[in-house]
Amino acid sequence: MLKMQTFFLSRIRLTYYYPIFFTVYYLIIMFTQKIQLTGPQLTLFSVNSFLLAFYLGPVIGGQKSRVDELTKVIRNEAVAIFNVLIQAQDLHDKTKADVKGMAQKYIKACIRTRKVAEGEQEYENMIGYCLRYKGKDKAVIRRILDILVSNQQNRSQFSMQLQSGVYNHEWLVLFVLFVITIAYILVIDYGDLLILKVVAALLCTGLTLLLLILQKFNTLTHKKAKHIWNPFDKLLETDFKRID
Repeated sequence: MLKMQTFFLSRIRLTYYYPIFFTVYYLIIMFTQKIQLTGPQLTLFSVNSFLLAFYLGPVIGGQKSRVDELTKVIRNEAVAIFNVLIQAQDLHDKTKADVKGMAQKYIKACIRTRKVAEGEQEYENMIGYCLRYKGKDKAVIRRILDILVSNQQNRSQFSMQLQSGVYNHEWLVLFVLFVITIAYILVIDYGDLLILKVVAALLCTGLTLLLLILQKFNTLTHKKAKHIWNPFDKLLETDFKRID
């Protein structure tokens, strides 16, 4: 089930969903029984639509801000690891290789599953190595340790942002408001005006895509979210020579 969800969110572009949803909604509008809305029904529809817009907008905005914050945090952490390797240039070959190997393991662990606390053990290994070091490069190792300790704030922020997805109760509220809104649009009698039926199908499609976009932001599968890992990827690709 999880693999199927990942496939639909990450492998299929939003532009492909648009004609599919539009066709489905248009056919439903054409062949479902219609009703004339009375005053109380129109009032209920208006209130529900307002609540959906009032609730959905800030939630999407919050997830977009989350992606922006994750981009900054991951870049800051990449800069910290980059600085560690710069400091490691002053180490003897054996110690330099040890530090570089641990840094590679840490970044690979972070981007392998991209989950909360992923890479924690590898990061602790780097700190532990610096604390236990008894060789001739103590001054350089101390500078590396200072960078790693300072970077803990980025790691805490990283974990917090990864966990700041849309909560289940928020999805429940959005789903209820969404279903009610879509149901009203589908059963309204538009008469013989084809243009109104097309507009109604477009409206339903737009609302559905908004929820789909929200889920893509929530799961970090949106096109904008995929770029947040670029600094880590670039570090590995260039053997710690560049981060962008």
